[in-house]
Amino acid sequence: MPTTFEQGRYWGKITRQHLGQTSTGNAQLVLSFQVVGKLNPNNPDGDLLACPQYERSMFRVITDKTLEYVTQDLDALGWYGSKWSQFEETDKECVDVRGKELAFSCKHEPKQIKDEATGKYVATSEMREVWSIAQAGSGPPVKPLDAKTSSKLDAMFGKALKGRKPQEPKPQKPAQKPAQKPTEAKKPAGSLTPDEVNAELEQYGGESSIPF
Repeated sequence: MPTTFEQGRYWGKITRQHLGQTSTGNAQLVLSFQVVGKLNPNNPDGDLLACPQYERSMFRVITDKTLEYVTQDLDALGWYGSKWSQFEETDKECVDVRGKELAFSCKHEPKQIKDEATGKYVATSEMREVWSIAQAGSGPPVKPLDAKTSSKLDAMFGKALKGRKPQEPKPQKPAQKPAQKPTEAKKPAGSLTPDEVNAELEQYGGESSIPF
């Protein structure tokens, strides 16, 4: 099945939230959302670009390796429950984020299927959509420069910094919802059933533990 959405950032409205379990036994957050429109890369705060308005899901496995990214997602959602179970929408103490709108990121990765002989998941030539919450100012992890290398850097290139004058900072716009929604897409809005969410999860090799 070919990808429907191009790689990029989209505006979405959360429709469902679940605390689930992967096939390997790890806890996992599952967030479903309705795509409203595509963010214009040349004007992110301007009008949304029209696109198919289908429902999509993102998955975040909770492990010691992914906890930092999970908590970043929870901060972006404004979810501040005191127990993990409160992420489940059917929980009586659920901290509900359904209806909230925010930016999501879509990228393409090879679809994975299970090799029956080895029991491992292997990449195929078919591409699939991988969705995540678009984190403002996010980037790759950076290893701090040690003091010795920093001093050596100053000795080699320190002159390049001398004589530089501070510039007036440009006013920063706060993160906000794009100006308006796009015109209705020609295709009818799609909605994933629980079975379709599970089928989508299977494309992740039973879980999604990759940070991005």
